[in-house]
Amino acid sequence: MRHRHTRTFIARRSILLGAACFAAAAASPVLAQSLPRVTMGVIAKDGSAIVPTLLTDDKALQQQFGVQVEAKAYPSVTAVWTAFAAGEFDFLIGGPAGFVGLVEKGVPIHLMATYSISSAQIFGAGKRIESAADLRGKRVTAVVAGLWKLTEAQIKAKWGLAPGAGYELIPVPNLMAGVTQVLAGTADYAMGWEPDATRVRQTYPTLKLALSSEDLRPAGEPSIIQVIGSKNSITADVQKKAADALAAMSDKVTKDPVAAEAKFASMTGAEKGAFAEAVKTGRYQLTVRLLNAPDKALLKADILKTMPPNAVVPPKLLDRS
Repeated sequence: MRHRHTRTFIARRSILLGAACFAAAAASPVLAQSLPRVTMGVIAKDGSAIVPTLLTDDKALQQQFGVQVEAKAYPSVTAVWTAFAAGEFDFLIGGPAGFVGLVEKGVPIHLMATYSISSAQIFGAGKRIESAADLRGKRVTAVVAGLWKLTEAQIKAKWGLAPGAGYELIPVPNLMAGVTQVLAGTADYAMGWEPDATRVRQTYPTLKLALSSEDLRPAGEPSIIQVIGSKNSITADVQKKAADALAAMSDKVTKDPVAAEAKFASMTGAEKGAFAEAVKTGRYQLTVRLLNAPDKALLKADILKTMPPNAVVPPKLLDRS
């Protein structure tokens, strides 16, 4: 019994020390007013908000990279995207395909950097999906957004099946809503992504991974599931400073995701557990860098899969010029 208490004390002490490191790093003199300032929209309490929120609190890191970064929280996906389209802030983390519609409507934005690499994941209580026969006639829940559109296109390319022409698609607001339907027997599979996918693993061990986007890609590679969109008015120099600062914070978070998640939870009241586990296992890889040529080629190819035949990816999406 004594050993168990000792291990518990050490584990708790490690988390507290890690969180203290994040707090200590944040403590610094007020930033010089001459530094350029950018704002970043985030979804309140969402895992994707952890890096921007902790960077906002870390004045020393901002000073190091010569840029002020302020995260602005919004209550939902719809709210933050609407605000970005209206020009309320400078940067937004989101799925690549989601930015296409904004550019087509004339919103002056473009894709600036990668943010995370992961996979679409489909969970079910039955067997793995390894052929068209395994999926035909089944009911699949999904958040009908960019990553689902890519997964849908990959399923069609691999097995020739599509919603209404091989399986039924049931739109849901999030993965957990889809899981509820699977458990109730009103759906067979639920599609989503990290870190919610890790929460499914933790909460519902009877549900197993049936299919991932790695199974659908020729080389089995994961996807750039999140990128950072930027206003065109932000200069390349400021973009680089902000991307470098976000990359440095993402490295800190990756090294100690438990402490980072604990700090974020103390600041926002967010739920703990899934984000840290998803990062530790490598299922959710924080990868912030300005887009390079291979990134642009991969993103263009993936976005094209989500568009109608003969459609063209707007050139201004990947290059502001």
